[in-house]
Amino acid sequence: MTAAAAAAVTVALVVMSGSWLSPADWYASLPTVYVSASMLLTDTRDRVLLVKPSYRPYWSLPGGIVEADEAPHECASREIAEEIGLDIKAGDLLVVDWAPP
Repeated sequence: MTAAAAAAVTVALVVMSGSWLSPADWYASLPTVYVSASMLLTDTRDRVLLVKPSYRPYWSLPGGIVEADEAPHECASREIAEEIGLDIKAGDLLVVDWAPP
């Protein structure tokens, strides 16, 4: 890491218990895995529901990032409620995808 990058990271560190974390400790506190969950919703004519969030330039399945101590099926149901206001229980697992860091 360059000195400029280290300085930028130091500026962006989170204050915990009234003291600053070192860059190494801050990086160590970040999640080591990111998990997301989405739900495939169709109607009786097999049309797929897509959403266009205001923070993304593209359409996608409704879903989002799994929170700490949350199961993926709970995340999918929560995101459906948050994004489109429906209370739907997640069904069977359809797809698993993985990408290296």
